Amino acid sequence: MKILNNFRGGAKNLSRMMLNSALWGMAFGAGYKFGNSMAKRIDSGISNGIRSAILSKDE
Repeated sequence: MKILNNFRGGAKNLSRMMLNSALWGMAFGAGYKFGNSMAKRIDSGISNGIRSAILSKDE
């Protein structure tokens, strides 16, 4: 019975670890997507600003 209890406890710990890693993965994925879109937005804003600054210099 002791082996079975150990196995059951191990399975419970494993499932808890898997659940935690899944939650962390989801949170990290959402943060990564959000960060990526924000970086793209900032990047396009900066490049637009540089472009408009160069264009206004030429005029």
